[in-house]
Amino acid sequence: TRRTRLNCVLIGGLTVGAIVFCIWYCAEAGKAITASSLDGHESDLFVICFNVTVAAAFSVVLMLTLIDTTPMTVNYKVMGRPDIIPVEHSFKHLGRFTTFTLWCNTVAVAYFTCAGAVGI
Repeated sequence: TRRTRLNCVLIGGLTVGAIVFCIWYCAEAGKAITASSLDGHESDLFVICFNVTVAAAFSVVLMLTLIDTTPMTVNYKVMGRPDIIPVEHSFKHLGRFTTFTLWCNTVAVAYFTCAGAVGI
């Protein structure tokens, strides 16, 4: 469908853009940074760059999930109890954050945001 193609182009573009940016940044930063300027913490700048990049990328994923209008339909039924009627419920927007995967992604965004801000 059109939406699937658009998503593939967007995700591919973001991935290629992030890779190109990281390669460029590492090449340029490598010229300007010396071991003496970082007091023995040569990898800190690159780790901070990685943490901020991951936090930004996951934030985009969470925002896209939040604004997605397609409902996530879940069917609830009790196994072995045909007398209990199955129930269907649709989750949209913030309702999707009741799933374990989105909670894990939210915690990951919080971790990488804090790690980038603190500089670890």
